[in-house]
Amino acid sequence: MSGILEREALENAFNHVINRHEIFRTAYWPILGSVATGINKWNTVCQSCRMNPGLFLQNVKFKQSIQPAVTMGLSYYDISGYDDEDKNIEISVIADGIIEKRYIYESPPLTRSALIRTAKSEHILIVVAAHLIADGVSMRIYEKELAHAYNALINKQSINLPDVKIQYADYAAWMKYRLESGFLDSMKSYWQRQFDGFTPTDAAILPFTDMEGSRDDPDFSIDVKYYHHPVSDELGEEIRKYAGSVNMTPFSIAMTGFILCLHYESGKNDLSILTFFANRPRPEMENIIGMFATGNMIRVKVNAYDSFHQCAASVSESINGALKNQELSVLPSDSTIYKSRYDFVVHRSIACESWVNHECVSFSGLDAERAIIARNKSEYALKSYVIESSKKLSLLFQYNLDLFDGSDIRRIAARTENIIREIITNPSAVISSLEKS
Repeated sequence: MSGILEREALENAFNHVINRHEIFRTAYWPILGSVATGINKWNTVCQSCRMNPGLFLQNVKFKQSIQPAVTMGLSYYDISGYDDEDKNIEISVIADGIIEKRYIYESPPLTRSALIRTAKSEHILIVVAAHLIADGVSMRIYEKELAHAYNALINKQSINLPDVKIQYADYAAWMKYRLESGFLDSMKSYWQRQFDGFTPTDAAILPFTDMEGSRDDPDFSIDVKYYHHPVSDELGEEIRKYAGSVNMTPFSIAMTGFILCLHYESGKNDLSILTFFANRPRPEMENIIGMFATGNMIRVKVNAYDSFHQCAASVSESINGALKNQELSVLPSDSTIYKSRYDFVVHRSIACESWVNHECVSFSGLDAERAIIARNKSEYALKSYVIESSKKLSLLFQYNLDLFDGSDIRRIAARTENIIREIITNPSAVISSLEKS
């Protein structure tokens, strides 16, 4: 953020937005006596996963309480006197501290922020929220409302954001009613059909994965590294044109490339990749802050004698089917591979996610640019991101340092791009034609 920034106004804007939304004012705690596996497991899950602890502690009961008002302090760091190298180090240290610090779920708000002054009129603003209460769409709503409130305060105007008529608790109660009343039975049936005869795909299918000791080690590392694989403007445009011509999306084409790469590397034909959906199918949900996003498996059976187009169409059909049934988030359990849902999510799974770079909102008197700070820990063994902006398309690979070597990931990235290129330039070729490449 470049320009004259009013720190007090920014902090007041944060607290105005936080108190508009009940989800920010909600406290959660396990009911005593229901934590059969001990409070240490609760703390471990909260600290390691940054996700909904109830996902992993199925028998634990939770209480929730909405506070009438909460306050969040804006942490402030002035490193303007540091040299450039020390600034970069300090920014990383501060960001890691903000992102990785465990939330106290009993003490809202489950969001925090830090303002770092790097020069006289240069700042970095870091905003994070627990995944329990917010998803990617929620963070964009948060950002827009924060900018609106800040701009109003700076210009001595009243903050005239529209009233929040539907809170996340209202949505949760509605979903509970729909589940109990059978309205979602068709979705349950859909996912049951998808998982018929299902064996989850995990990192162990790749022959170069170092799985020694990871299966039974409760302290298995979740440290990750990232490899960014840019796609040329020319190829990005060709992907968009081809996807539009066959009524698919660039994400489905890129995901097909990733799935086929896993097929070639592993020799496996029945593959499943975890992916994520915004899960806001109704207009009333568009401006609610909460954890709506769902994660579900996209299952694809690769036939070596099918064409690349047929495989891409199958992936696209699976994505569309999951999209229509996104309101239920289903993970397979009781498999021969995963001992528990915790092991499934934390240790071994492979995922692919669409990541859209949106324009940064406008803050009065400031030139602001959004930057994504990558976490150095993850619940996934291997995850590919398909990053889309108005003009660019690129691939980002996140990989577990205990399982993968960087050279293997670079090879996977290059091979995925080559397959994507083959899909759009030679769609009628059979999948087996690239088997040895």
